[in-house]
Amino acid sequence: MPIQQAAGHSPDNRACIFSERNENKRMQTARHTAIAALLSCSLLATAQVHTSVPIGNGVDKALATSSLTAGGRPFHVLLTISEPSNPQSPYEGSIEEWWSSADQWRREVSSKGGMHQTIVFSAGKKTEKDEGDYYPLWLREFEIALLDPIPNATSWTQPGTMIQQTLLPDGAKSQACAKGTSPVGTGDRAFIVFLSLCFDDSGRIGLVVTPRYRMQFQDYQRFGHQQIARRLSQSPEPGTALVGIVEKLDEGAASGTRSDLFQPLSQDEDRFHTVPVGSAQLKKAQCSRSSPSLARRRPWQWQGTYRNVRVCRRARPSSRGVASQFG
Repeated sequence: MPIQQAAGHSPDNRACIFSERNENKRMQTARHTAIAALLSCSLLATAQVHTSVPIGNGVDKALATSSLTAGGRPFHVLLTISEPSNPQSPYEGSIEEWWSSADQWRREVSSKGGMHQTIVFSAGKKTEKDEGDYYPLWLREFEIALLDPIPNATSWTQPGTMIQQTLLPDGAKSQACAKGTSPVGTGDRAFIVFLSLCFDDSGRIGLVVTPRYRMQFQDYQRFGHQQIARRLSQSPEPGTALVGIVEKLDEGAASGTRSDLFQPLSQDEDRFHTVPVGSAQLKKAQCSRSSPSLARRRPWQWQGTYRNVRVCRRARPSSRGVASQFG
């Protein structure tokens, strides 16, 4: 017996009607999802709380709490630097300081490449002995972090400097940071770089970022009335993570050491210098020429670039090394 069908409702028509209804439902679901996402984003944005307060004496408090030399207490410290993920890394060095006061201290710095520097400051006189071809900039940054963690600290205390922090919906907080800018370069090559000085929840130094210095401070532990970071870290180039570990930190500069610790050295060589060079000078720089930036008048050849910095090395294979870094 033939099946009777109502006019206008053939199987093909019913399929089209069903398909259209499904499509309408999908479109409605998509619209509801989009609206929900927009509402979620809106609620998330409104739930974030941004705070901003004057920096006040935050820098002075941070230094008094977490800078070894600001504490005024004699100390002996040893910092070793390495690239933990690369046992064969050339980034290896150590910094050791015996500090009695700002007028009497001894510092020894060495790197895997053969550089070694000894400085003795006593009775208002500095003497220095230098070995090797150059003082690596990454190693100098760790020296700064250990002994002068916020270079040019007064620049962060200018009127109008604010500490900013964001409270997230889950209760987490961003780092409390003061921000700044600094012009770099001249003419059509001039640009602006951003500076940051961040504090942890206890007001101690957390992160310092400037054009020539970047360091993160972690693992604070008690040292007398202070809290001193036992772990320093930075990345001198992409993919390279350097870590400085405080292996030793003792009270008293000369405890258990030889009696001639602060005896002036027989010379004051003062051979290692960092020389900023402008872009115009950089264009004219030739490794074959002698300049104040090149340690000694010997043959040099281009080695390449590093962080948009031209680097030279000696032509003799037996004495490779970075001679100068222009920046």
